[in-house]
Amino acid sequence: MRKKLMGALVPAVLAAAAIVPLTAGTAAADPACAEDVYGKKVYSGSQEGYQIDVTLNRCNRPTRAMAKCAALGGSGVNYGPSVVRGTSRTDFCARGSEMVDYGWQVYYGGKWNNRWMG
Repeated sequence: MRKKLMGALVPAVLAAAAIVPLTAGTAAADPACAEDVYGKKVYSGSQEGYQIDVTLNRCNRPTRAMAKCAALGGSGVNYGPSVVRGTSRTDFCARGSEMVDYGWQVYYGGKWNNRWMG
C-alpha cells in the first residue's frame, strides 16, 4: 500500500514543480522583495536568445534578461531591456556562437545582481 501511495504522489509532485516560477532569491535583510520570473530560451533559426517574463515584483526593482554567448574567439553577455513587470528578451547570439549560460539580473544595492540559471 505504501509503494502505491508513493507511486501516485511522485508524478503529482513533479507536475506541480513544473509550473512553479523561477523565483529570484532575496537578501535576508530584505525578505519582502520577491520577484516571480519565468524564463525560456527563444530561437531564430539556429540562433538562441533568452526571454523572461516578470509577473511579480514587490519592490519594483529593474530586472533584465541576460545570455552569455561563446565562440572560438571568446564570449560576451547580451542583455535585454530593463523592466519592472513584463517581458525582457536578449538579442540572439551571433551566428557561429552558442548560448552557454542564461538568466536575469535584478538591480538593487547600487548594482546589477546576477541570477544565472543555465
